[in-house]
Amino acid sequence: MGCGASGGFFKFSPAHQDPDEGQSSDKLVSAAANGDLETVRRLINERLAAAAPLESNPGNAKGKDDGGRLPLSSPPGEGGELRDCGDALLVAARRGHVDVAALLLDAGVDPNESDTKGWTALMWASRNDNEDLISVLLERGARVNAYNTDQSTALSIAALRGQIDAVAALLVADPDLEMRDKQGRTPVACAAQAGYTFPLDLLLLKGAAPDDTALLLASENGHIDAVELLLLKGASAEGGGVTGRKKSPLMRACAHGRPEVVHLLLMNGASVDESDFEGWTPVMLAAEGGHLYCVDLVLQAGAEVDKKNQSGRTALMLAAENGHLRTVDRLLQAGSDARGVNAKGETARDLANKKGHDECELLLRPEWCGTDERKGVLEPGESDWVLLQRTFWQPVAEILSSGAVALWPLPVLQLFLEKRRRLVRRQAMADTLRNLGMSDTDVREACGTGVRVGSGDFPARSGVRIVCLSYAWLSKSHPDPECFHLRRLVEALTQMWWARETHASSVLVFWDYISLFQKDRTEEEENLFKAALSKLELLYSSPHTLVCRSTGVPKTAPNPLPYDSRGWPTFETFVSGFNPARLVLQLTGAEEEEEENHLNSSRGGTLHKRHSTDHSLLGVQRRASKDSSDHDVRDAKALHQMHNRRTKTPLDETPKRYRKARARLSPNKQVVITPASPQEFDKVIETRVFTNGADRTVVQEMYRRFVNETVTKLQVVSFASRLRFSDAHATSLRGLFAFTRSASLRCELRSLDLSNTAVSDRAIANLINELHWMPRLKMLHLGGTAVGRGTVEAVFLGLSLEPQSGFAELGLLSFSGCLLVDDSCRDLLYELAVRSQERKKERLVLDLRGSGLSDGARILLRTLEWIPGMGALTLVFGR
Repeated sequence: MGCGASGGFFKFSPAHQDPDEGQSSDKLVSAAANGDLETVRRLINERLAAAAPLESNPGNAKGKDDGGRLPLSSPPGEGGELRDCGDALLVAARRGHVDVAALLLDAGVDPNESDTKGWTALMWASRNDNEDLISVLLERGARVNAYNTDQSTALSIAALRGQIDAVAALLVADPDLEMRDKQGRTPVACAAQAGYTFPLDLLLLKGAAPDDTALLLASENGHIDAVELLLLKGASAEGGGVTGRKKSPLMRACAHGRPEVVHLLLMNGASVDESDFEGWTPVMLAAEGGHLYCVDLVLQAGAEVDKKNQSGRTALMLAAENGHLRTVDRLLQAGSDARGVNAKGETARDLANKKGHDECELLLRPEWCGTDERKGVLEPGESDWVLLQRTFWQPVAEILSSGAVALWPLPVLQLFLEKRRRLVRRQAMADTLRNLGMSDTDVREACGTGVRVGSGDFPARSGVRIVCLSYAWLSKSHPDPECFHLRRLVEALTQMWWARETHASSVLVFWDYISLFQKDRTEEEENLFKAALSKLELLYSSPHTLVCRSTGVPKTAPNPLPYDSRGWPTFETFVSGFNPARLVLQLTGAEEEEEENHLNSSRGGTLHKRHSTDHSLLGVQRRASKDSSDHDVRDAKALHQMHNRRTKTPLDETPKRYRKARARLSPNKQVVITPASPQEFDKVIETRVFTNGADRTVVQEMYRRFVNETVTKLQVVSFASRLRFSDAHATSLRGLFAFTRSASLRCELRSLDLSNTAVSDRAIANLINELHWMPRLKMLHLGGTAVGRGTVEAVFLGLSLEPQSGFAELGLLSFSGCLLVDDSCRDLLYELAVRSQERKKERLVLDLRGSGLSDGARILLRTLEWIPGMGALTLVFGR
């Protein structure tokens, strides 16, 4: 053990030392915490001098320097006089002071010292993504497989927090990839649970197995990308089957209302009628929670609608008992028998009547059930998630199938980069591709990609990914004269697991210069161009497209105006804010320009060679390139420095380059973009520059129209684990919802997920106060944030409003890991829980795992579940 660290805060405990030595160690810990290298050095030398007095002949003191002190380069294990000062190393590691930690290690402090919870310096360095410190500790003998009292290793800690630099640095030491913590999670499962696909991908590339627990946790938490990656790497959609209390991935996804995951699992062969040891099936779990889309998906997949669990309940009974009116209607549409009884002889109507769900009881009356005159509450297609996705896809599909917009497979862009050719306008693409070695057949196929995709189903079902590039034109005559953005985009996409090898041909890129008809246009091309321009915002806001933001502008560009100062890129940024956060990818930041601007680098030929692109994906023939004469001369000069610069796939990367390239794309490093109100957009756009001044009014009108049409369809807002989500972003969201209320627009928001973000209690409380007018809100995920009494009070007030304006359907409230939800919130939580049971739809899951509540407060809240009439309340405690 170290020097008595407790709860993660280090305090020296000089149990076996005299007072002077104790004071010295206290000073050492304080200096280490402050990163005071010289003070640490002086205190170390004083301690060593006091522990080993000078000999009459210093030269005879083995291992001592000329002053009788141990040299600071002593190997690990020597200098035992400092082994009782592990706290100094631990606090230096926690604060990220690499030089101080190295000094202490060289003086002989054991690199494997730990605090009372078993945390070592390596664990702190991994938690904080400090790869330099990780390397120092590993070189000095830190044990990579050491675990704390939770049985978590440094690798699992890094994976759970999405720290890709730390994960990569630890993998160099060949850690045990199958070690499990107390919750049974491997590092792969930790990354999957939090939805961090970059470290997850790195672990899988290293050889870790895509274990069943990982798929279960990713499915439960709705991390669709992690689920897709695990399935691609060989995980079974069945998740190892249902054994004992274990539920399958499909059952977990249904229980937690994850329709996107349910759809993916079903497409990969998940069984719809599997059941656990109590007889619960996916449709039952979805019905109990009122997850209408999930119910519809499994019913369309052939789920048995009237199957019973051990208590004799069917999905219809569970929906009726919990007051889920629309779910009851959907199950009746599917032919569920309203006359069936449970083990106590109760029908679904009896259960609804017992719980006071009058609307459900009315819907289940015998005179209506099973007749043509049955009065349902669902609008046509309201429960159909697939139909909803097709509705979102339709306007994009229309402009694609009309030929107004072209999409280009990623190998086409790779070919341009490999051949050291800058892009040409759309009208010249076909001839240029032939000159670059592509056959006529493959040119026709590439040019017709957009029309073909637009004529098909939405991307999740057709197997393609559409990437839309948002960037700044670097010159008036050409958007990317020196292939700055081309290189950025290709390098970024080849780092993505879904764009590797044979999957590259299914990645389709929208880039305005090669996707829209450019000047000079024919009359037909002009009409198509205007049609595309009128709906351009749809490409950047669709849930079926990924927006890549290449925001860098080289200082040597003919137009060096920064991205954020330009009008149209600002419009694209605001529009993309309505996309799920995972569908917006930041490629380049302004702060990286100096480092990354290879065209202006004095190093010239330090550029990496590219792997040989597999052009068989597009049938490229290896014949001599025939560059068109009008490009030969000007391209030669512009691309002179690119002759050696080529990108690599992750499998061929050196670990450091791979790590750095991917770290920039990690969610932890991504810029956060939130949906904003037209008023906020107008305020910002007034400060932006347009080449054509009249465009300012055009984009203002476009954005207002776009918000009015889009906000009514907004159902899920999630910035989970976006560490850069702050109070300003919460305020922006609040402004949008205030606008919808003032404009009398009906927002169908169902879920808000701000878990593991850096937002404050006050900001979230203010946001929730604006959500009181969202009656369809079902889930509030606030785990791992700094929320406290203010937020609890805001939720309580929402539950206290009239049913038509309050949280009438709120079914999940998560304060998991919120340390500020403590005993000061106890009475308010008690009243909140009581008030939730006074609603017509009283079912509420209150997740308080890992909160700051004392044992006494938890016992008090537990008594709520024993009170008559509180049966629809579920309190979740524990870890």
